[in-house]
Amino acid sequence: MNPPSEEEKEPEVQQIPQPNDCGMSDASKRLSVASKKFDVGNKGYLDSDERIIRTYDKNNDGNLDLAELKMIVQDLRKEKREKSNFKKLSLGSSAALVFVLVANFGLIWAV
Repeated sequence: MNPPSEEEKEPEVQQIPQPNDCGMSDASKRLSVASKKFDVGNKGYLDSDERIIRTYDKNNDGNLDLAELKMIVQDLRKEKREKSNFKKLSLGSSAALVFVLVANFGLIWAV
């Protein structure tokens, strides 16, 4: 028996969550209890910022304690340090490029 061709397959229908009688959609039911605490506005899903914050909740209790906040501060400091290092590297590379261009111009002018 041959598998159905692309034309014979039934189109997939995406179900849109409908609110039930409590006013909650099925999507909001899928969030864990801890994730629901991070869902600002009770949208039924976590946006990108809320997901990032949720990743720092290591014990999955829905609250950020001091140890978890300390991890956020450490990550911010690490990012700041990496940004500073990148700035220094790009400035050094730019200075080296200018030096090579000036040296090249000098060699051409001398000949």
